[in-house]
Amino acid sequence: DDDSADDDDASDDDDASDVGLFGEDRVYVHSVYDTEQECEDAMDVGLNCYQVVEFCADGEAAIMLTDIINPGTYTLEPNEVTASFPGGDAPDTMVFTLDGDVSATDDAFGYTWFLDDDPTFSPAACQ
Repeated sequence: DDDSADDDDASDDDDASDVGLFGEDRVYVHSVYDTEQECEDAMDVGLNCYQVVEFCADGEAAIMLTDIINPGTYTLEPNEVTASFPGGDAPDTMVFTLDGDVSATDDAFGYTWFLDDDPTFSPAACQ
């Protein structure tokens, strides 16, 4: 009986290591413009078309709202990510409400950020 209790404790330890973080790196993207033409026009004058937030499996995070990459950290709770980005041009704390594995909505701006399964750009917080 003691052996089975030890096995249960080991599996509890494995589960505890994953609590509060995503199991893999995730990148979410928010399009600043409604059309591809608006995006191209913005890029012609040096503006970004997209805003990007990255959550790393190790708890690191980064968000790019303008041309500044704001490093930070995050914690994960059921259906919610709380991210801290001290300094820079992002709010110090942002809460993202998750909609499954499809999107997240932030509390600071009310934007919907879509999960990018094949990111072409990320703020490179995850190494």
